[in-house]
Amino acid sequence: MIRHTYVILGGGPAAGYAAQEFVQQGIKPGELALVSSDEHVPYDRPPLSKGYLQGTKREEDIFIGAPAFYEDHGIKLYLGTEAVAVDSGDGSIETADGERIHCDKLLIATGASVRHLDVPGADDCDIRYFRSLTDARGVRDAAKDAQSALVLGGGFIGMEVASSLAMRGMDVRLVFPEAKLMQTIFTEPMAAFFASYYRAKGVEVLARGEVKRFRRSNGSWEALLDAGDAIPFDLVVAGVGVVPAVDALKKAGLHVDDGVHVNDYLETGIGGVYAAGDVARFPARHAGGTQRVTHWQNAKDQGRVAAKNLTGTRTPYNEVPYFFSDVFDLSWEYWGDNGDAEKAYHVGDIDNGAFSVWWVKNGLVTAGFTMGRVEAERERLVQCVRDRAELPRDIEQRGKQSL
Repeated sequence: MIRHTYVILGGGPAAGYAAQEFVQQGIKPGELALVSSDEHVPYDRPPLSKGYLQGTKREEDIFIGAPAFYEDHGIKLYLGTEAVAVDSGDGSIETADGERIHCDKLLIATGASVRHLDVPGADDCDIRYFRSLTDARGVRDAAKDAQSALVLGGGFIGMEVASSLAMRGMDVRLVFPEAKLMQTIFTEPMAAFFASYYRAKGVEVLARGEVKRFRRSNGSWEALLDAGDAIPFDLVVAGVGVVPAVDALKKAGLHVDDGVHVNDYLETGIGGVYAAGDVARFPARHAGGTQRVTHWQNAKDQGRVAAKNLTGTRTPYNEVPYFFSDVFDLSWEYWGDNGDAEKAYHVGDIDNGAFSVWWVKNGLVTAGFTMGRVEAERERLVQCVRDRAELPRDIEQRGKQSL
């Protein structure tokens, strides 16, 4: 029987940074194993749609610890190993080839899986999805021989991939069904700025566009939109969202719906079983309720906290959600959750891409965005979001209000 003291199920950032923290906490060689369906050791995902796709980062630049790190510290790797079932009763993981791996304590870091398009022709036109290093490698290789790209999705992945492909010199169209870019985060003025910026960089931005089918025409592929437009392409990349990877967990006795529910310490409610990263639904202490955050910083921080708790260093997770993105020559950051905000105050010069946004509910700052602003303003914004503080009077007076 294969048995380990600790097992990390998953191979993304949460798993990689948890493994580093386990080592920091002093585990002994042979105590920890990592079970991942990915063929690679854990790596950071943000560079995939940016530097890696643009060709400025190598694969070895994005690994969270070189492969030798795991060997040097006696961490057993089960790569390319798909888990089909978790039994929390006997602490076992059943793999697709029928093997069982047992553990005393388990960290679930299975992450999320990409949504697939369900429209006629989608299975035939070689749609490239974008989640893993293998996905990114496929897009980068395909882009070498492509002149035009259709990018589907107006969120993080769609915007970053469209930017990177345009920077490679490709003719890019960015299509999404929502009314504006980053529908769940951007205000109208923010979305208008980014749409204008992308168009100035040569990217055609098509909001309220939904693909109804893919078809061959004159030997090439094209996408038919609901409005009747036909868009030809050499390469199509879809970034249309993700869903928590919970299929193997359905019979584990966990509280699972949109992710695995955990408490402040990332405990699932079953002794010795924790969850972290994109798959974890955790208490939103800064805003109330629960949330699941699918971004690198959250996965990194939760992986480390979970490893501390698994090894006996009792540590709560209470970080404010944080996101960042780099597109063309712009870098922006976002904190908190503006989902139920009542007002938004824009400070600075939106037209020139140097502004901050302060979202408010009941007079308290619930979320913030900053790009191209001085560090003092950034720090002040972050502190207001963390403290859920009252909107500063000068921001209220200087800001242009909208939502």
